[in-house]
Amino acid sequence: VTALLSGVVSLAFLDVPTMLPHVKTGRLRAIAVTGTKRSPVVPELPTIAESYPGFESGIWYGVLAPARTPPELVARLNAELVKIVQSPQVRKHLQEEGAEPVGSTAQEFGNLIRSDMARWNKVIKAAGISTN
Repeated sequence: VTALLSGVVSLAFLDVPTMLPHVKTGRLRAIAVTGTKRSPVVPELPTIAESYPGFESGIWYGVLAPARTPPELVARLNAELVKIVQSPQVRKHLQEEGAEPVGSTAQEFGNLIRSDMARWNKVIKAAGISTN
């Protein structure tokens, strides 16, 4: 964001909560959203898929625990976190910030992570990107 605001870079992919304050003040100009649907916070912004069908990229946030955390503890933490995310006050705050609260199960979140890793690994290989 700093590089974008200072003109070091001319384009960036940012999540809505990060870019929204800068768009509101006029410091940044939003072009489109990368999700499959328009954002309710900035419905005037088209999706990239409206110009380039099939394009979709999203940003998610989640809570992770060490791999050996007992399943019953994961289930309890997940249940409490879902309650918090789904509470009217937290939902309203997140939505006002441009986030779309979900609150899924630990298994659904794990599936999302694995799916994203598989998809982005294909992109990395197709682009010939290397960490060497």
